[in-house]
Amino acid sequence: MTIPNLLTIFRIALIPFFCYFVFDLDTYNIYKTSHPDNLLIAGVIFSIAAITDFFDGYLARKWNQTSNLGKLLDPLADKLLVTAALIALIEWRFVPGWTVVIILSREFIITALRGMLAEVGVKATGASRLGKVKTVLQIIAVISFLFDLGWFATMVYNVAVVFTVVSGIDYMWKSREHLKF
Repeated sequence: MTIPNLLTIFRIALIPFFCYFVFDLDTYNIYKTSHPDNLLIAGVIFSIAAITDFFDGYLARKWNQTSNLGKLLDPLADKLLVTAALIALIEWRFVPGWTVVIILSREFIITALRGMLAEVGVKATGASRLGKVKTVLQIIAVISFLFDLGWFATMVYNVAVVFTVVSGIDYMWKSREHLKF
C-alpha cells in the first residue's frame, strides 16, 4: 500500500467524523448568531481532508506511485467528502438546495461520461484545469462557510457553482468526438 493511497483512505475515514460534528443535532440551531464549536471542529476535519487530497496526488506523481486503486479511490473520496459538506451547507441554510443539485448533477454526469468513454476504449485522463479550479473553489467555499467567513464564503461558492457548470460543459464538449449520441 502506497503512502498516497493511505492518504486517500485516511480522507475517506475522516468523512464519518466530519459528518458527526457537522450534523450534531445537539448543537444544531440555525438561528444562533454564532456557530457552535462542533461546526468549527467539522471545519478543521474538512480542512485536513482537503490537504490530504492535495498531497495524495502530489506524492503519487512525484514518487511515480500512481495506481489503479488510487485512480478509483481518489475521485470517490473527493465526491463523498464534498457531497457530505454540500448537504451540510443545505442543512445549515448556507446555500440553496438547487445549487447543490447542479453541482451533484455535474458530478454524476461526468462520472457516467467517463464510464461511457472507458467502454469505447478512451483512456481516462486527469482532471482538466477547469475541473481542478472547480474542486479548489468548492473546497475553499465549504471551508469558508464552516469558519463563518460570511459574504466571502457566499461569493466563492457562487463562483464555484459557475465553474462547476463550465467545467462540466467543457468536459462534455471535449468528449463529443468519442461518443455517438
